[in-house]
This record gives sequence, structure tokens and C-alpha cells, in this order.
Amino acid sequence: MPLKVMDVVELRLRVIADLQAGLSAREVARRHRIGKSQVCEWWQRYRLEGAQGLVPRSRRPLRSPAQLDAVVEDEIVRWRKARPRWGAKKIQAMLAAEGWVPTPAVSTVHQVLVRRGLIDRTRRSRQPAAGWQRFTRDYPNDLWQIDATQHRLANGRAFWVVDLVDDHSRFLLGTHVCPAPTGDAAWTALRDAVRAHGLPRQLLSDNGLLFTGRLHGVTVAFERQARAAGIELIHSRVRHPETVGKLERQHATQNAWLADHGAPRSLTAAQAVLTAYRHDYNTARPHEAIEQRFPADVYRPEPGVDLPAIRAGTGRPLPRRLPETPRRPQRQNRLLPPHMDPGPAVGRHHRRPAPRPRTTRGLLRSRPHRHHHRGHPARTNTPRTPTQQLTVSGMSPERTVRHLPGPNTGCRPAQRELIRRTGHAAVPSHGRRARPGRQPRTRLGRAAPTAGGG
Repeated sequence: MPLKVMDVVELRLRVIADLQAGLSAREVARRHRIGKSQVCEWWQRYRLEGAQGLVPRSRRPLRSPAQLDAVVEDEIVRWRKARPRWGAKKIQAMLAAEGWVPTPAVSTVHQVLVRRGLIDRTRRSRQPAAGWQRFTRDYPNDLWQIDATQHRLANGRAFWVVDLVDDHSRFLLGTHVCPAPTGDAAWTALRDAVRAHGLPRQLLSDNGLLFTGRLHGVTVAFERQARAAGIELIHSRVRHPETVGKLERQHATQNAWLADHGAPRSLTAAQAVLTAYRHDYNTARPHEAIEQRFPADVYRPEPGVDLPAIRAGTGRPLPRRLPETPRRPQRQNRLLPPHMDPGPAVGRHHRRPAPRPRTTRGLLRSRPHRHHHRGHPARTNTPRTPTQQLTVSGMSPERTVRHLPGPNTGCRPAQRELIRRTGHAAVPSHGRRARPGRQPRTRLGRAAPTAGGG
């Protein structure tokens, strides 16, 4: 038998009905499996308020001394809406700076944000299992960090920002906008920061070629000028951006600022947006690493130094057009022997790539002519004599034309002698010796006459 579902009010009404039927409170409590005191309480509330007294009441206490004031809760919500990317720690620090007493705890601020639906409760793990190896210098201007990051303009074109931060106070020293990450841009950013805040003792960077050339076996101009200014350069390990993690974390805040304010339309507008961002980062944003204080309150600048405005790029500017790569000298056209020269050469040399070169062998393969030897026609490869000078392209200077084309081209010396004496060429025996008493055969199929024959 399926169970019947009843609400609390229906159950209480059945209890009251059993009491009105004449059952005792003990019997009703045993039947409905509830306490006798609960039955008496419901009966009294029914007698005083009727059926409305059986509705469940709130169990909230009448007075909560530790409850957060509604005005403070509204202030937390206002800060969250003004700074959507801030969490409970920064909002609690701003309430303390404004003088709210008592200042709510960070957990209380977080509960208010969760209750109002203003925070994402998804947990993100940013720290590895082994933890980070953190370091912080003891006083300002002991160590600066420099790096470059890329952004996009409204038209999609990329631009770069070279920024510097003080390791002790997290004070953002400069944000220099440039079209490309070059040594000139890095030196300009460092020069402006030194002029405004003094000279650092050390400068930490990654292994970008605009900062150092140690991985390429060279010394870039930025290194030479920084060392000449008395700054000690140190670099992170290869593929270990956590060494400059203070700047990398600042880049995330910088990306969020540009996303909230929209992509700038030009480099000048980008510089104005990032200058405002640097002021907000240093004076209006509490930093967790320095106990939720402002970096401008922790940093202590020193007298500025005007570094020389020397180009930090290459010593010699690149030419507008790079010189052409020297090519191998082209093979010169070879002339046929002088007695074959019919006249002066015509035409001229073109720089366009020549067609497939014709060798001597290919040149000699012309239309065959028929010659008659003793009344018998024989096919030869004698070419027609051109009316202009013949050249053979694609031949190296070492190659020469060993003999002239004619009816005896391709014959061995013994065969030439035989042709000179008899006028016929014997068919070779493919390396085999002719049997004694056998006469060699000619190309026409007749036996060649002997030396003494007529």
C-alpha cells in the first residue's frame, strides 16, 4: 500500500479532530507517533487562534545581536557592483579604510556576496601541490622587474606594453606603449622609470631578445647600456615565467582593465588608458601581498636620474632593401669550333631563366640526311648547317667537342680505318671474338671485302 503524503497543517488538523472526538492526549500522541507535549501545544494554539494557529511559524530568534547591519551589507554590494572583479578581501579592506566599525570579517563579506548572487562559487586552484617559492626584497628600488605583453587595438592591429614593477612594494613604475617589442622600447621604458623614481640596484627580466642575448651568444644594446648605468641584470630560467610572476599577475589585472574599458583606437589612446590604469593600480587598488595596502603607500621613490638617450637597438640600421644573395655564375655558352662558325653571333643574353639547355649530343640530333656510299644510301646524324652562329648551352668549360659530326660519328678507330679503306663499317660482335676464317659483316648485311680483295 503506498504511503499517503500529508503536509504539516493536515497532520495537525487530524490531531485536533481526534482530541475533539474524545480521545486523550496520550492516546492521540501514541496514534500519530508524536510527543504528548506537542499535542497539548497544538491544542492550545487551536483554541486561541483557530486553524491559523496551526500554520508553521518561523524559528528565527527575535533578536540577533551579531547580525550584520543592513547598511553595511548594502555598502558591500555597492563596492562589488563598482568593482566586479574584486573579491571579499579587497572589499573588506576598503570598508576598513572607510572607517566602518565594526569591520565585517572576510568570511562575512563573502557570505553576503554569495547570498546576493554576486560571486561565482566555482573553486579555482591556482597554486600547485608543492606550493610556490616566493621571494620579496626588503626595501624599494632594490629589484625591479621588466616584461612586455601584447594587446590589440580596435582595428585588430597588435601593440605591445613594456611595464616595470618594484619587487618590494608592487608599485607599477611604468607602462610604455610601443608598436613592437624592441630594445629601443625597452630602453625608453626603463629610462622614463629611472628619471621619475630613481635607479634600481638590480633588474630582473625573462630571456627575450629585447632584454638579453645570452641564449644567442650575443650582447644586445639594452644589456650594454643598463650595465653602463650601473644596473645589475639578472634573468629567469628558460621556460619558467613564474620567476617574473609579479609582472605576470599584473598582466592579468591589466587585461581585465582593457576588457572593461574597451579596445583603444590608436597607440595614443592606448597610452592614455594604460596611464589611467597605472594610477588606479598604485593608488586605488589594495594589494593582497602587502597586507591589502596601496602600492603607493608602501613605495618610497628616490631622486631621479636622467640616463642618456642612446638607441638601444642595433648599432647600424638595417638597409631598406637587403642585398641579393650571390648566385652561382651561370654557365657560359660554348661556341662550336672555329671552322664551323658561319658568321658573327646574333641575339643577346636575357636574364630570364633559359629553357632546358641543349647539349652537344642533343644539338647533333637533328633531321637525318641520306648519304650515298658506292651507290647505297646510308642514314647519318649530320645536322643541317644553320645560317647563324651555333651555340651549345649548359656545358661546363671543361667539356669540349672532341670530333665533328659526320658519317663516322660514334665509330671506333678500327672501324674508322676499315671505313677509310673499304667504305663500309663492320657490325661489332659485342665483345666476342670473331671466329677465324669468318668475314665481318657490314651494316648493309653484305660481307666486307678483305684487304687484298678487289
